[in-house]
Amino acid sequence: MAKPWSIPGLDPSAPVSRCAAKILDIRIAEMYSYEPAALETENVDPVHDMRVSGRRLQSLYAIFRPLLPKKAYKRNMSELKMLLKDLGKVRDSDVLLESLHQKIRALPPKEHRSLMLLAAQEEAQRLKARTLLRRKLLALRRGRFEARLKSLSPHHR
Repeated sequence: MAKPWSIPGLDPSAPVSRCAAKILDIRIAEMYSYEPAALETENVDPVHDMRVSGRRLQSLYAIFRPLLPKKAYKRNMSELKMLLKDLGKVRDSDVLLESLHQKIRALPPKEHRSLMLLAAQEEAQRLKARTLLRRKLLALRRGRFEARLKSLSPHHR
């Protein structure tokens, strides 16, 4: 799991809204740093890291909710929640497939058949989930979701 990025220059004596904006900006950048690899590779780590950083971001928006515009907050958090759900589907398949492949390696070859069939079915589900995730990420990019998340931040409006 990726470690959260540090937040340089955070001043505890600064107004909460300024600190919130700085924290949210860093977490948005952190989450989006994984997007290119999540879109373009079959590597499981970028999807997992994007999901973890997205969950951190979701928690921070909940904490700072009183500082944010209600209507925009609801719309953007709904989209973030759906993105996290799509990331979670891919991650769940990744974890299940890894577990199945470990079990297959541990069994004698005569006993592989049923687990191989299950793994093949899960590979198909994973491909479908990855395709949906890719579409979602591209749609969010076209809809300027990253910019909309940033615009929610205090001091960006």
